[in-house]
Formats: sequence, structure tokens, C-alpha cells
Amino acid sequence: MLLIFTDEGAERLKSWSSAHMGQVLAVTVGDEPLVVAKVAGILGKKLSMCLKEARMEEANLLARQLMGWQK
Repeated sequence: MLLIFTDEGAERLKSWSSAHMGQVLAVTVGDEPLVVAKVAGILGKKLSMCLKEARMEEANLLARQLMGWQK
């Protein structure tokens, strides 16, 4: 799955990842962790996530939830 951030969101992600290098980033929807990874570089405009064993419908639902389009 590829997430593309707005310029403002990308700048915030870049700033956050610069300050938290080597720490753990968890992407959650509600209380459910979906991706957990160590920050190994500065993140920016595009963020690619591999959702192990996810179907396309699940990936699309996750994208809508992350963007606030659907709960």
C-alpha cells in the first residue's frame, strides 16, 4: 500500500521521523496495530507499507480509514 501525504503532512512526518530515528513507529486504526516498524530513515511525501496477507479490499478499507473517509 502506498500512502501519499499532503505537503503539510509530509513536512510533519519528515520532522517527526528525523527526531525519532531508531525508534518504533506503529500505524494503528482504532486500537488495532497494523504496521510496526523501526524508523531507519527520514520519511517524506510517500510511505509504502506491506500488509502481509491483506486482500485488496482490506487495503482499500485501511486507506479510507487512515484518511478519515470511513470509520
